[in-house]
Amino acid sequence: MPSRLTPLEIQKHRFSRKWKGLDPVEVASFLDMAAEDLETLARENAGLQDRIRALEEENAEHRQRERILKETLVSAQRASEDIRSGAQRQAEMIVREAQGSGERLTHNALQRAAEIERPARAPEDARALPAGDRDGPAAGRAGPSALVPEKEPSGRGMTAA
Repeated sequence: MPSRLTPLEIQKHRFSRKWKGLDPVEVASFLDMAAEDLETLARENAGLQDRIRALEEENAEHRQRERILKETLVSAQRASEDIRSGAQRQAEMIVREAQGSGERLTHNALQRAAEIERPARAPEDARALPAGDRDGPAAGRAGPSALVPEKEPSGRGMTAA
């Protein structure tokens, strides 16, 4: 393929003069060559314009997808934060409930231990009293039998000694 003509070459080209003017064959040849180059350039230009439009459309689609992905990511991050903070609140509530339950269980266990120890300590308490107090109540004080409950909390009957 011959080299392409530039606009400057077309402007500066001078045709040789013949006896009756320009050489018609040379002019026709030059015009054919210029027309072919211009036609090739026009086709290439049209193809490039089509390619530019297609790439711009593709770019717009990618930008739209990118925007959607960013929005989705932000939404997912918000949801993640909401879930995380909800889980944190729930965990704190569970810990508070467990602490309260633990305190109640400890209190109940201590009360139950005291109830169980009371009858076992009654004989020790009776031995610690002066001899006169062992026989019965003296001066408004209750004797050891007053320290023993009549019934255990389990419902089994226990009588005073």
